[in-house]
Amino acid sequence: MHPKILHTEGEYEEALSHVEILMDAEPGTPAEQELELWTLLIENYEASHHPIPPPYPVEAIRFRMDQMGLKPVDLTPYIKSGRIAKEPASDSHKPKV
Repeated sequence: MHPKILHTEGEYEEALSHVEILMDAEPGTPAEQELELWTLLIENYEASHHPIPPPYPVEAIRFRMDQMGLKPVDLTPYIKSGRIAKEPASDSHKPKV
């Protein structure tokens, strides 16, 4: 398979299959260079055809709090109101669709 700009979902799927084969390439080999090139082509296709929207701010805060093992009360030193510090843990700020 020769590297080329990916235009269709079929080409994208073929590229993913090809990259799977190249995943065990030894460092410094032509296969590793080919893997890197295909990875860039796939990333380019995904950025334009499968963009990931940014998270809602409250969801991002909840995620980071969970990663760090924080509770809403831990935000109190940074947010003066205890009520506001607890809001990211509640569902009161979910966007309405």
